[in-house]
Amino acid sequence: MKRASILLPFILFISLSEALSMEIRDTVWTAAKDRLVISYETRRDNGRISLRFLNIQKKLGRENSREYRKLDEISVLFFDRTGNYPDITFSNMVPEAFMVPAGMEYRKSDEGYFFLRDNPELVFTDTDRNDSFVLSIPLYLAHYEGRGRYVLFARADDLKIKIAKESVPHADPGNQYAAANVTQASIVAETGNEATTEALACIQTTSMLLEAHQSLPFSDGLQYEIIKLRSMQDRTTDPEVSARIRETLAACEIRKEELRTAQSDAALRAQKEAEAQARIAEEKAREEQEARQAAMKQQVKEEKARNTKLLLGAIGFGILCLVGNQVFQHYRNIRNQKNMMEMQQSLTRQAANEVKRRTNSYARNQTRKVVNMGKDSIREKVGGKKVKKRNISI
Repeated sequence: MKRASILLPFILFISLSEALSMEIRDTVWTAAKDRLVISYETRRDNGRISLRFLNIQKKLGRENSREYRKLDEISVLFFDRTGNYPDITFSNMVPEAFMVPAGMEYRKSDEGYFFLRDNPELVFTDTDRNDSFVLSIPLYLAHYEGRGRYVLFARADDLKIKIAKESVPHADPGNQYAAANVTQASIVAETGNEATTEALACIQTTSMLLEAHQSLPFSDGLQYEIIKLRSMQDRTTDPEVSARIRETLAACEIRKEELRTAQSDAALRAQKEAEAQARIAEEKAREEQEARQAAMKQQVKEEKARNTKLLLGAIGFGILCLVGNQVFQHYRNIRNQKNMMEMQQSLTRQAANEVKRRTNSYARNQTRKVVNMGKDSIREKVGGKKVKKRNISI
């Protein structure tokens, strides 16, 4: 305890310094597992309480992310009154406005609604400066349909903002960033025991290690800090420290789920890419197979056409040869017949000539014989001598 009392001013100074630069972050969920991480700051000075929203991070659950794929069309808003709203309409749900705590005054806005993306600021007036209170704000998720129309599709858990007493130490109120986060400083100031100091240090270490993690599994150091936080959660008696521990453990589970989802999505994308590549390769192989089959069919068709042409050419050549042979035989027969006729005519002429020659020879011989016989008869008559007969051959 003595060491804790020595370290307490130093820890308080560090906590207050961090409060000047750090923002309060809270996480709320919807029934469909949509997650909203909201950053805001509160100020309380001389009865004036201001609440400014600094940042909003939203992540839709599986159910709504399938229906609403464009996250920039999703808005987070709350209402300070119900009824009609100028130049804008909300459908699907009847919105509920936040309740102003008792003992506080608030002037409602003209619009009646606030979009967290516009970093709205709420201002309250409190006459009782020694009292703390909790402001509960219902949050809604809306999808922009166009032409000033929004569809409220989910309601988140109420954002509970604790406004501490004005007597809580804070930085110079003249600084515009002073007292941005009094929660952590009040925890340290009000609980000066060593267990609280160790719990806050463990929370800070766990948050730093958790922020640095980009993949699963968690490192041994982070798992050790998570185990320490779980054991401290059972031992701590301060409700605010216990709430911070629960929030840090919940952030660890959220981060683990985010990383698991990211890895699952990456594996799914890799599987889809592999399937797409396989389909592309299969399609390419099928196209190549179809191209080869078409080429083979074309080759077979061309070969068949070539064979048909060769067959028709052979048939035509055969017919031409046959016709040529017939023509040749025809002319040869004509020539043979002509030769035979010429031979017959020659033989006929020769026979006629021979007959004529023989006839002429026979006639000459007979004439000579008659002449000779006449001559012999004359000689016999004249000379009384017998003339010896001579054989005359024809």
